[in-house]
Amino acid sequence: MDDVDLDRLRAGRQSRFTSVLDQILHPFVLGGIGVLVAATSGSHDLSSGVLARTAAILLVAVGGPILVLRMSLRTGRLSDHQAVRRHERGPLLITGGLCLLAAGALAVWLGVPRVARYLGLGVLATLVAIVLTRYVTKVSLHTTAAAALATVVARHHFVPGIVLGAVTVTLLIWSRTRQGRHTLPQTVLGIIVGVAVFVLY
Repeated sequence: MDDVDLDRLRAGRQSRFTSVLDQILHPFVLGGIGVLVAATSGSHDLSSGVLARTAAILLVAVGGPILVLRMSLRTGRLSDHQAVRRHERGPLLITGGLCLLAAGALAVWLGVPRVARYLGLGVLATLVAIVLTRYVTKVSLHTTAAAALATVVARHHFVPGIVLGAVTVTLLIWSRTRQGRHTLPQTVLGIIVGVAVFVLY
């Protein structure tokens, strides 16, 4: 299966714009925004204490996976920062999911249950992506994260959430398929996973 993904990537069209777009709309970035939305939505208390607790949760939820990614690249367990090879995705996603669980536990301890629920659903989406990637097809985590964030925002602000989802998902489908990192069905599957899991939120 890896050969198919690598052949498609070699045939893709890379550009500076798509590379920057992938970084701006990276799952880590979108997940971090989701933590902020979950922490502040429905609450008028935006004191320094709330922001400090949110920052601590973000440090674990986003900083942890970034650290795992960099260590995996440095030690050679990962050959590409976007994990092109499917067999490399499992360990990376599992450790990333453990970071989300740790951040969720921290959110419970700090008294931010909405964030804990959000992170728990993030773990569930990660597990679904692992299973589908292993047994069906490689799932786009970029579109999964974009669809998940749009769903969470839409629960509190419907129109902005729909607009956010339409813009980010469209850009990512174009970028990911143009580069050869995913096929169209793989990006659509990511959207389905993100919406299906986070509609429970």
